[in-house]
Amino acid sequence: MRLLILLLAGLFSGKIFRTANAEGLTGEHDSSCSRLSSAAITVRHLLYKQGADADHIAVCTATTDTPLGTVADEPTSAEVPVTLRLIGRGPTKRMVASAAIAAGVPVFLAANGQIASSGTVKVGESLTAAAALNDVIEVNDR
Repeated sequence: MRLLILLLAGLFSGKIFRTANAEGLTGEHDSSCSRLSSAAITVRHLLYKQGADADHIAVCTATTDTPLGTVADEPTSAEVPVTLRLIGRGPTKRMVASAAIAAGVPVFLAANGQIASSGTVKVGESLTAAAALNDVIEVNDR
């Protein structure tokens, strides 16, 4: 019965699910997925990487991390389910600038889950400009 409910929910939400084993579901996700926060989230729209395991996410801390997506939720504690908006999937994303960024330029992962106009891990192109640190801009991440 649980599987039928999840399959129907997937059909109506536009998300696709498949069973992996008797213990649960492994998702094939359209543009987002649910993960547990490794810590409280006090700043929305930062870039997140895999946390301690595949069920958890943590803020990208190094410029060489592999970002999975952004989070617009703000849970006040760890172990809370959040929606991870996957990089390269679905609509544009809001991201937090580490400094001024012009519109229409490539953007890269910066420290603390932010983005910059230079770096090694490209995450997209800015659609709007950032005037200063902590400005939230729109990014085309495809």
